[in-house]
Amino acid sequence: MRSRSMTVAILAAVILLLGACDRKTVLTFGLPSIIGATVSDSSASGTETYAYVEVDGTRLLPVAAIGGETLDLQDYYSSGEYMWSSSWGKNTKLRPGDSCILRVYQSDGTAQSDKQTVPHSPHITSPDSNFVLQEDNSLTLTWVGTAGIDRYELAFGLQYDYGHYNSYYLDTTVVVPGTATSYTLPAAIIFPSYVDSVDYGYCHVYVTAVCGPLIGRESKGNITGHGLGYFLTSSQAVGYFDIGSAIRAAMPRPRQAPSERARNMVARLKQTLNNR
Repeated sequence: MRSRSMTVAILAAVILLLGACDRKTVLTFGLPSIIGATVSDSSASGTETYAYVEVDGTRLLPVAAIGGETLDLQDYYSSGEYMWSSSWGKNTKLRPGDSCILRVYQSDGTAQSDKQTVPHSPHITSPDSNFVLQEDNSLTLTWVGTAGIDRYELAFGLQYDYGHYNSYYLDTTVVVPGTATSYTLPAAIIFPSYVDSVDYGYCHVYVTAVCGPLIGRESKGNITGHGLGYFLTSSQAVGYFDIGSAIRAAMPRPRQAPSERARNMVARLKQTLNNR
């Protein structure tokens, strides 16, 4: 770990020296792109909050911190012209109800987000773990909401076997207002017309309460200073149930860790930006 830190420091010093020799390159830099997210997950073992940030377009490797905690450098690479991209992550001390600010410290100046509050987790009320979704039926999801959020992101992942050894997969995310407490996924999406008879399968769903701007509707983001981008905080609830047969022949995928959910959220935000 010490040797890696020394390597990073040496790289930064060399790049600074080279950058100082190329004033034109330094002057034509745009503002770095910053996207960060925290995901809080509450379970029987307690609450875990993971923070993850990606920074693109810095002249040197920056330092990312959330709520006063410096994040760990996960990965970095050069994209040429003395430009660097880096990712940062860490299990933090943040808990639902805490407020935090993302700061990215750079040689050219600091970028920071507005203040965000880590939301409390919603609670799924229906369906429960004993529910079995039958063929050609819609799925109605209900939950107890949490106050002070901007929206919910509902991530559905389902799989079932049908016909003669065929399988159907669906992985989709739906965004609904922060005042919503229910959503119905239509039967036509769950059971396409070519599905003749459902054997067995399962579904898992994540209900994520999110605070922060929504890319595509609030294009300016919420990061100012030497950087542009988005910072979100979130808490999630997860539910599982069967499809077709009550006999669980295919076990659900393991519960995703907050670190994986945070990375997925940032990746989805970056993809949305690229598609605009």
